[in-house]
Amino acid sequence: MIDYGPFEAEDTRGLYIFDISDTVNPVKISRYTGLLSSGYDIDVVGDFAYIADWNGGMEVVDVTLKQTPVARGYISLPDAPWKIDVKENHAFLACYINGGVQVVDVTHPDNLEIDGYYTRSGCFALGIRVDGNDIYLADGAAGFQIYKTGLITGSGTLPLPAVSPSSVFPNPFKNQVEIRAASVAEAGRDLHVYDASGRLVILLAPSGNEKGSVIYHWNGKNQSGNDAAPGFYYYKTAPGEGGFAGKMLKQ
Repeated sequence: MIDYGPFEAEDTRGLYIFDISDTVNPVKISRYTGLLSSGYDIDVVGDFAYIADWNGGMEVVDVTLKQTPVARGYISLPDAPWKIDVKENHAFLACYINGGVQVVDVTHPDNLEIDGYYTRSGCFALGIRVDGNDIYLADGAAGFQIYKTGLITGSGTLPLPAVSPSSVFPNPFKNQVEIRAASVAEAGRDLHVYDASGRLVILLAPSGNEKGSVIYHWNGKNQSGNDAAPGFYYYKTAPGEGGFAGKMLKQ
């Protein structure tokens, strides 16, 4: 289960794993606090937890080792996904107003890709379930929609989100790190840097463009000018079409 940490004064945020072999006495195995996302819904298939991120994306966590889960991938989506249903190699997400139904190919968790989508035909994509070739969508005030998975082609009025690849150098780093996104389309967007608990550390403005890429620099300090503690940090652009996200280690 996930806890997105709604109360700032309480340290509850994380992915929780329980052993429910004895349903009367469930036992907590671990709590993973390295979530990049503000988890709003979760589905678990095999050894992977797929998390719908209220900030506008989907995160994949490898839970093969229940004591030590590991982040594997993240992809930005056009809007906040309220619900997620994973079937075989695809994750189906109800992405509120702007996103409709987004379908993510999760064959390679480290390299997630949008495989198709439906433009919204109703109002609010709030809930989703997939059964065979049918997608059942709770569409807010618009009622109930049914789609066919075989008809997903991406040929609608909503373009596929262009998710930019990004890189970090050096990684790990001590005092200076460069984050580069392979798209000048990101040039006007601030970059959010979060600590492992999901708290915002600093907003970074682009520091320049070079050879078709936009570049961000971080000196390892927080918004107040103090040195950030060693550990894992996550970066992502604000919610919206496209964007990018990643992870880096400060020594």
